[in-house]
Order: sequence, then structure tokens, then C-alpha cells
Amino acid sequence: MKIELGNNLPRIKVTNQASIKRIVYLYGPITRLEIAKALDLTLPTITTNISNMIAHGIIEEIPNTDSAETTVKVLGRKSNTVTIVADSRYFIGVELRKHNRYVCVTNYKGIIIASENDKTYLEEYNEIISSAGKIIKSLLSSKKLHNRKICGIGICSPGIIDNQNGILRAQLQYHWYDKNICDDIRKITKFDGPVVLENDACARAIEVNLFNQSLLKGCHTFSYLYVADGISCPLLINNSNFVSTAVGPGELGYMIMDPNKPDNELGSTGRLSCFAGERSITEICTTAAREGRIPELKKILDNGEKLHFQDILDAQKNGDQTVDEILRQAAVYLGTAIANVDNMVRPDGFLVEARLFENEQNRPVFLDSVNKNTFRPKSNTMRFTFITPDPYNGARGAAAVAVQNNLGIYVG
Repeated sequence: MKIELGNNLPRIKVTNQASIKRIVYLYGPITRLEIAKALDLTLPTITTNISNMIAHGIIEEIPNTDSAETTVKVLGRKSNTVTIVADSRYFIGVELRKHNRYVCVTNYKGIIIASENDKTYLEEYNEIISSAGKIIKSLLSSKKLHNRKICGIGICSPGIIDNQNGILRAQLQYHWYDKNICDDIRKITKFDGPVVLENDACARAIEVNLFNQSLLKGCHTFSYLYVADGISCPLLINNSNFVSTAVGPGELGYMIMDPNKPDNELGSTGRLSCFAGERSITEICTTAAREGRIPELKKILDNGEKLHFQDILDAQKNGDQTVDEILRQAAVYLGTAIANVDNMVRPDGFLVEARLFENEQNRPVFLDSVNKNTFRPKSNTMRFTFITPDPYNGARGAAAVAVQNNLGIYVG
């Protein structure tokens, strides 16, 4: 077969620069020689690309503090290190939900520069997109950005995402199907840069990989358990191109825990989210409160107010035994499900973001359930890191998706 090198050269050029930019981003400060060894590229290729990115302000050169390295010369010059200029590019991250829209602006390294939100409950898709678009337009004109150009918008949403085309294929609880979220945001905001879309749990995992590498402690594969109304647990793989790739949709909430339960409009009521999702736990506690079994929560209902998940966590902290049993049972189900994930794919580690585990007494129940049901040698212990829930975790994750996309864009 004849290979036409001429047609491949532009592609190779783009691929080389993207790989160099990513390794500088993840491992900088780093020397040109170290980059060349890591990527198996020639020093002239590294030097040409680095010089180009320095000229565009993306990368900067700093003195090498390693005295052993400063004596090494690369192409006749001292081996100074290079690193990403964190404030050279800004990105907008958006999390879409019916209950709220959180939006933030970050720099290359995930530091939040500005943020806004809308906590109005909205039912219709067009209302939610309009709300998000309004916030984005406000931030695009914000004086806090110091006139720096926004280089990308990342959006995350629960549901099954086609991130190649920027389309939400299915969000069963919201009854959203085939929504072209990226195009809709472009139309509202008139933003002419890249707009990318990702699942909310995947976005959170990418955020850790780009902005909080220390949490991974060398994990090459990891799963991110995210518990809200639904439950997700995507598996991420850090591949040879220094890109985190999610494997599958990660919709753990649809794992069947009791096949004997009846179906409803979303499928089997024996799925994990019916036992351990925040919405289901709230419904279970609401029923128990109305029956008089949770006096603290019954007072809230008697005042004509709805229960919130924080009310339930507070009741457990205050010693209510019924709530404690409900939350502990949810932790058992989550632990069983994670054991099943571990038995199937065995990632190097698990990150866990769930408001359920803000009450630390629920963590050992979860971990005991995992250890009871996982099939591992005793010497091979599981690694868990609990992430503190924050309203802007999703928006920051969406910004990380925009950053990851930007690292693959060629700078001419």
C-alpha cells in the first residue's frame, strides 16, 4: 500500500504539538530533553514547537532549579524548564440541572476567576438553556476577566452524552432526548469559539485529572462515583496521548440490585438509584416522616415545606435512628454496586463524591460493604478518596473539559 506522507505531515504536526502541550501542562516545569524522551520525538521538533507556543504566550520558560540539570545543554543552551502560563487562557464551565445552573470562569489550571448561578427550579429544556445562556453572556462581558479572551466553553449535564457531536442523547428523568446543547448555547450566546459537552460525572473526573492530579497518586485508571438524584461511576483511562478517556456512559444508577421489583416509566424500581439516589432517599424519608417515624422531619412537612437532602443529613447527625437506618442501607447498596464495578474492571482507584458521605459515619458502612463483596487478594487493597461536595464542582469539571479540548487545538 502506498503511503502519501505529504497528506499525513499536517496531521503529524498537529498531533506532535498537542502531545507536547499536554505533557507540559501535566508535568511542567519540565525540560525539553525530558519531553523528547517521554514522547520519543527529536529535540528540534520539541524546540520548534516550544518556541512557537512561547511566542503565543501559552508556555513560558523558567530557570531550572535542579543544579544537576543546569549543566546539561540542549542545542547549545542551558536546559531551562518550560511550563504552562496559567492565566494565558480562560474557560467557561457550565453545569445544567433543573434545580440550578452553576457557571464559572477558570484559568488553565482551574482557578475560578468569576462565577454566577441561577437556583430557580425550571422544568422546560428551553428555559434551562436560556438561563445558562444568560449567565454565560454576563460572564463574557465581566470586568473580572481583565479583557482576556475566553478560549472555550465546557458544558456538563446528567445523562447519556454524545460528546463528539455535542448532543445529549438521553436524560430519562428529565425526558430530554437528542438535544443539541452545544449548538443551542452557541445560538444564545453568539460565542464563536469551541463549545464542548460531557456527562456531569465524567466532567468531574476530568477535573481531578487536570486540576487535582495529587488526588490520583499515580492512578492510570480510576472510577469516579458521583451520587446525586442519579448515580454515575465512569471509568477513566489515561492513555499514551496524555488524554483522559471515559469508557462507557457510567450510568451506575441503572444497575439492577433487586430484579423482583416492578417497573416504572424509568425501568426497574430495583435499580440502584431507587435505593441510594438522593431523590429516592428523600422520598423514603418523606413517607416515614408522614407516618410519624421521623419527628424532626415531620415538623418540616407540617409547616408546608418540602424536605431537602440536607434536612435528612441533619436528622442523622441529631441522632434519629430511622434516618440513620435509611442512610446506612443506602451506603450498603452503594458499596455492593462499587464492589461489582471493581470485580469487573478493577481500576487503580476510586474517587467518591456523595453528600451521603458528608456524614462520616456512613463511610465505614460503605467501605465494609465494598470489602465484603469485592474479589481481591488481601494484599491488594482498594484505594478510595472522598471528594468534598461543592456546588461548583460540576461547573469546574465542565471548564476542565474545555481545557482538555483546548490542549488538542493546534497553535499556528
